[in-house]
Amino acid sequence: MDRRVIKTKRAIKKAFFTLLAEKDLNDISVTDISRIAEINRKTFYNYYTGVFQLVDELENEILSKLDATLKEIDIIESIKEPQKLFALFDETVGINDPFLRTMLEADKVSGFFSKFESEIICLIRDEVSRQAHTDPAATEYIIHFILAGEISVYKAWLRSDRSFPAEKLSGMIHEMALDGIRSLVRKNMPEQ
Repeated sequence: MDRRVIKTKRAIKKAFFTLLAEKDLNDISVTDISRIAEINRKTFYNYYTGVFQLVDELENEILSKLDATLKEIDIIESIKEPQKLFALFDETVGINDPFLRTMLEADKVSGFFSKFESEIICLIRDEVSRQAHTDPAATEYIIHFILAGEISVYKAWLRSDRSFPAEKLSGMIHEMALDGIRSLVRKNMPEQ
């Protein structure tokens, strides 16, 4: 890719991150991005049809990194230990990714996490069905159930001050996934 293209796209993305920290996604215009990136609107339209195509590209870049990494690990083992998936996510994308960090801080991640969840569900379903010879439809429902909770917990943890240790959180999620709510209740009930 041409250096000028890389430089221009980088300026567009940086301008978008700046605006996203200040405004709602729906209030960001091509004019705003162009002004901050110090380009004209026509230059922006050389690369994107609009703001939402830029968002799609940023989300897809993150998902591509995750997809490549997920294909290199043992999915079955990762399901057994959720902390590995948390660590994998942080290692591959990381909270320091400017797009993800800004989206999390601005509470605009629902679309991204939906895409992420769909990608990982398909990958896990196919791998579990292949290795364990299970019914793909039944497997998908079970994976939806488990991942919906794990992803929800992960989003809440990312939005928090993250003072609760990730390892401890992962352990709790692991127990809940394997033993259900009874494991949590048993641990917190007074002994008789």
